[in-house]
Amino acid sequence: MSPREPIPKPARFIWPPQPLDASPAPRTPQHRPSAKPSRRPPTLGVIDPRSLWEHVEETWLGVLSPAWPRRCRETTWQPEPIGLWCQRCGRSVGDFEADAGGCASCRETKVPWDAVIRLGPYEGLLRDAILEIKHAGFRRLATDVGRELGDQVALAIGPQDPDAVLLVPIPMALRRRAQRPLDHTHALARGMQAALAEQWGRPSPISQPLFRQFTPTQQAKSFDLRRKNIRGTMRPKPWQSRSELAGKTLILIDDVLTSGATLEEACRALLVGLNRSTKGTPREESPQFSVLAAVVAVAGERG
Repeated sequence: MSPREPIPKPARFIWPPQPLDASPAPRTPQHRPSAKPSRRPPTLGVIDPRSLWEHVEETWLGVLSPAWPRRCRETTWQPEPIGLWCQRCGRSVGDFEADAGGCASCRETKVPWDAVIRLGPYEGLLRDAILEIKHAGFRRLATDVGRELGDQVALAIGPQDPDAVLLVPIPMALRRRAQRPLDHTHALARGMQAALAEQWGRPSPISQPLFRQFTPTQQAKSFDLRRKNIRGTMRPKPWQSRSELAGKTLILIDDVLTSGATLEEACRALLVGLNRSTKGTPREESPQFSVLAAVVAVAGERG
């Protein structure tokens, strides 16, 4: 090749290799979705104010947790039907496993109350709600759960004279109250009072006839240690009159029934403490009143 001749350019690289006589296949046009979302057609009718308010709470008010009615809707939770627990000890039972004398777990034991009323076992939604009430101090949640418990009580015992019923929340020690953001049993009692007022026409009074001494927490303790830890820690207030309780139905209100030690101690303080004179000797007559235990949930099912 002469130095004056131009250098030929290499052929254009084609991939994938094709025969020289092959003609390119026609491209099929593909549909591409539009980058802009389609406009939602206008909604006709009335906007649900509940959904609108929930949107406002989540967007602008910074709500930490959903309200109780919304939680029940989302989880399809409902109070447990009456008959799925032993009304003597509060434990879960199956069909025909309990009668007026109790179930296999409590038939041979004594209980100081007449019946136990509960919303369900200590699990799922009830467990989360109880922990938030006790440790986060959500008063509105406690009131809503108390209303659920009040409706369950009204369904279980039927119509009553409101003046013949006293709502007695389990007392909290002053030192424990200083550590907790909320007196949760009293908040539950407020909700129960509102629910029973709707059922019975007027509210039943809330009474706190007992003092309670400070004790270590009951968590992570066996049934026997719970009873030993709580024994002798409650007593009636000195100015509490026995005549105020005579002939009435006392509804003891607590969040969780595990071993029953707390409720048993409250009943002992009412039945024994009010039955003693100022010198500590027993009286001949005993205060005549009935006791119901109303709890949100029951834990520590016996095997």
